[in-house]
Amino acid sequence: MSSKLEIARHALRQAERQWAVHANLVETTGLALDIPVLDQCFPQGLACPALHEVHGVTADGAATGFARHLAQQAGARFQKPVFWLHSPSVLDSGGLYPPALQAGFSHGLYFIDSPHPRDSFWALEEILRSGQAAAVVAETPLPDLTASRRLQLAAEDGNGMAFLLCPETDRDSLPSTAARSRWHITGNEDGWQVSLLRGQGMRPGHWSIERNDTEVPLYLAATAGNGPVYPQAAAA
Repeated sequence: MSSKLEIARHALRQAERQWAVHANLVETTGLALDIPVLDQCFPQGLACPALHEVHGVTADGAATGFARHLAQQAGARFQKPVFWLHSPSVLDSGGLYPPALQAGFSHGLYFIDSPHPRDSFWALEEILRSGQAAAVVAETPLPDLTASRRLQLAAEDGNGMAFLLCPETDRDSLPSTAARSRWHITGNEDGWQVSLLRGQGMRPGHWSIERNDTEVPLYLAATAGNGPVYPQAAAA
């Protein structure tokens, strides 16, 4: 009996070591952008796991849309939920409507209201280190070099992505950070104007990206007692 018990214990220890090694593996291949013209320019994708910056114009939803797109790619890659630290005063006027942004996130997109930048940085670091998130989008002012290094290390520890959604500032006076890429996004009638200001292993450039974000299935909220919101479900 004792020999069988020792064999079982030995097998258990082996399994624990294998899972421990597996749990600590860090992704080394880049995150695909899933935008053809950018994928052609950057076949290796975005550095991953890593911290990235997305800068945009106040009240222009293009930067928000670009950050959401990257976060959705991360969610599909890592098969984990995505968190969004929302601060209405940072970039977009008013507040985002979370249900309108959740389509396509198979493991969930969770919003956390964070009106103070100090709280945002704390929450961002904690979520990244937990290893439970594919990505975190944080609407924050640009962090200093020390804070950005902490966020980069947290992303590496948790094997996830962090996307800082920052308000537009003078490009010539942007401070150095530990982010692996820095993007500037604006909108036009056809889609996005995308500029890569700098990136690890990536050559800066500017691209005009056609987007059609209007063809999204939307449903009116049903009044209580009026039956199902989705008519096709009732027909089935």
